Order: sequence, then structure tokens, then C-alpha cells
Amino acid sequence: MKKGQVYEGSVVRVDFPNKGIVCVGEETAVVKNSLPGQKVKFSVNKVRKGKAEGRLLDPQWVRLHSH
Repeated sequence: MKKGQVYEGSVVRVDFPNKGIVCVGEETAVVKNSLPGQKVKFSVNKVRKGKAEGRLLDPQWVRLHSH
């Protein structure tokens, strides 16, 4: 992942209150204010030592599990 690029991925789980772990291929990123099972679009703010942080661009992009 590179800083400033836009990615799309699925939120696998949520750590602490609002940090969603998003999988994009083999890589993962932390995106705040996301829900488990949600497919999100985000831009990368910070990349350090294999960890990436992103900013949510479209919070209600697609909801995978809408029961």
C-alpha cells in the first residue's frame, strides 16, 4: 500500500470501539468508523512497518450482510 492511494476492501473485524481491520488482498489496514462485514472505500494516510492506516471515503458504500 502507498500513501494517498484509494483502496476498496472488506472489514473483517473491529478492534476496540471503532477501528475496523480491512483486508485488501494480502494486506491489511486500520480504518476508523467502519462495521464488520462492510465493504469500504478508503484512502491511505499512514504506512509504517507493514501497518497502514486509512481514512474512510464513502462510509455507506456497500453493506454485505444487511439482514
